[in-house]
Amino acid sequence: MVTEQEILREAITDGLLALGEPIMKTILWHLKAQGVFIDAKNQIDIKLLYQDLEQIVGNIADVVMFEIYERLKASSHTPADGSTEVGTTENSVLTQLEELLVIKNGPEVTTKK
Repeated sequence: MVTEQEILREAITDGLLALGEPIMKTILWHLKAQGVFIDAKNQIDIKLLYQDLEQIVGNIADVVMFEIYERLKASSHTPADGSTEVGTTENSVLTQLEELLVIKNGPEVTTKK
């Protein structure tokens, strides 16, 4: 059975892969150097991932987070709140991704490194 963390890891990998495989590998190397391991068994801290992505690729981090959000939303049969567009100042990509993770996992789940 596929766990929610495995789905999240796959979405992150797919989101990074949208930038191209060589770029994905470079970003993964930098993330590992900063202590963020996508393939680890530990839960993924989505805020930390976003912060580290911003340090590595700047505002492209929003593009990657949007790709992750879209993949998770597509894999979820729970509709996300569509009242505002992703990436607006009202609801950032990170905020909407966190909200989707809460919807999928329930409010008791926290993401840790």
